[in-house]
Amino acid sequence: MRKAIWTAALVGLASGMLACGGGSEAGLGPPPTTVDGNWNLTVTNLHAVIQGATFTCNLSGTTLSLTQTGTSFSGSYSGGTMTCTYRGQNYSVPISGTGTVINGTLNGNAVTFDLDDPSFHFTGTAVENHMSGSCVLQGDLGPPIGLVTLNGTWQLSR
Repeated sequence: MRKAIWTAALVGLASGMLACGGGSEAGLGPPPTTVDGNWNLTVTNLHAVIQGATFTCNLSGTTLSLTQTGTSFSGSYSGGTMTCTYRGQNYSVPISGTGTVINGTLNGNAVTFDLDDPSFHFTGTAVENHMSGSCVLQGDLGPPIGLVTLNGTWQLSR
């Protein structure tokens, strides 16, 4: 269900755009004592080439609430706006509802987690009140596009 939120946002953006034709490395600084709490997520430069043109998206305004147990963590996310550009056209879609943060691990400074399932995967580093790295989002944009893999960068701050 929650994966459907991301996929629906991407499908809506891609459909509108097509119709119009138009991290850091581990080992830096001390690891945080905990990732517990609320974080603000920004994802930038999610990109792929679709039908010969670059499709680029950014996500802002999403809040993550995390709970850590040992070196594992999980939680939820909510809100935000995904803004994409394709063939000179800009489109924005609010992310409604909530989703789940799963598969979270913190090993020294190295951090990994997924939003809803492994098709939106984050890897990077955590230092005190900041996390950042790279992410991969896979989503099915439907015919005639099909499965698309977007790569980008992310950061979390408190």
